[in-house]
Amino acid sequence: MSNNIQWPFGFERLAYAPLDASAVFPDIPALEAYISAGARYPGQILAVSDGAGGYNIFVINDDLTYSSKGEGGGGDSTAAVSAHNESDAPTIHAGIRANIADLAARMDSFETLGQWAGTFDTYAIKPDNISGFSHLTINDFIYIRADENHSDLYARYFVEAIDSSTGDITWGFDRTWADVSLGTADDIKTGDAVTVTVAAGGFKAGDTIADTDSLLDFIKRLLNPRVAAAYTQPNLTLTGTTPLAREIGENITPTLTPTFTQNDGGAIEEYRLLKGGTVIYDGPAAIAHADETFQLIANAVYQAAVDYAQGPVKNDSEGNPDPAGQIQAGTRTSSNVTYIPQRRGFFGPLADSTPPDNTGFIRGLASNVLNPANGTAMVVDVSAGARGVCFAYPATLRPATSIVMASTNFNVVNNFTEAIVSVEGANGFAPIDYRVYFIITDTPFTGTDRYTLTI
Repeated sequence: MSNNIQWPFGFERLAYAPLDASAVFPDIPALEAYISAGARYPGQILAVSDGAGGYNIFVINDDLTYSSKGEGGGGDSTAAVSAHNESDAPTIHAGIRANIADLAARMDSFETLGQWAGTFDTYAIKPDNISGFSHLTINDFIYIRADENHSDLYARYFVEAIDSSTGDITWGFDRTWADVSLGTADDIKTGDAVTVTVAAGGFKAGDTIADTDSLLDFIKRLLNPRVAAAYTQPNLTLTGTTPLAREIGENITPTLTPTFTQNDGGAIEEYRLLKGGTVIYDGPAAIAHADETFQLIANAVYQAAVDYAQGPVKNDSEGNPDPAGQIQAGTRTSSNVTYIPQRRGFFGPLADSTPPDNTGFIRGLASNVLNPANGTAMVVDVSAGARGVCFAYPATLRPATSIVMASTNFNVVNNFTEAIVSVEGANGFAPIDYRVYFIITDTPFTGTDRYTLTI
């Protein structure tokens, strides 16, 4: 690409001077009055009515005189008319035809701003000194519009010289013309075909910049590297009626609710709900489903699956289709929703001196905790009139490490009786051994107290 620059400021004519043959006069005096007024310029084409429906054509010569023959010197229409008589008519007519052909050629030159580009040089406003234009150098150039009637034609002026002491600029203008089209930045082309050798901005080594590429597009791509389209996979989640942890033997009727987020994938083609790996529901939409009531005696595992279609192709940052990473048709599965059966621990005050020696008695204690573990604390508050305290938990756990009596802050575990009692799960489900700690007083409690057992 050329390293010449185009200035970002505008230029205009000091006077209106259309480069065309639109000036028509009724007679020679009117023509001469126009010329005397000073608006004429070399090469201007003028027409004068001959009074009989025709026109005589004249051209302004380089010395600002006019001629009907296209000659370099002065002259007027009187000489042309007097020469036009019967004796020399053939010669005169031949000359006129030649002159008309010459004028036609000159008119063509004006239309392309050919060799006559400099005829409006005096009308162009250009900087005459580099003061304020320190970046201006030899061979930099500007374009100036030909005139108000030829907005698509331009003359190119270039810096021929810069006086090193004064900074004065000497301008020249080209006499060899190309088709110049100025306007928005989109219209300006790079001018040269270039093969990129080093990656830069949005270009990678091997890319080709065509001579017809927009300069604006080139700059945008250089400053704003291409960003590939980003694709997001579909997502599927599954939730179930809470709580998920239940007492073993409990009857449950869970509702499983899927949430499918399509993202950049295609639409749902089929939805399936599985329990223990077996499909218990399928349909065209991901909807909530209530399972049949069942007794929870082992882990119940649910999972959802969705088959979806191919997703659309998205555009990259430059607005071009970018299929790399397009979501293909596939299947998305959710994480598991698992209902877990667990044993409870039971504890509470004793109302009388009856020993806690059976499943019904222990399950009837005032409080319970699901899934007790080593380190779990169970607290019993007693009030006046109570006869004792009882704690029970699965024997698979270690013996109690302490039972603290709040009123004395003593560990009174040795004052409790420890027994092994078979205790059922919910709904009479398979009993297992429980460690049971209890104390029964000889007389009722006369006040309140608190006992805390830690496994």
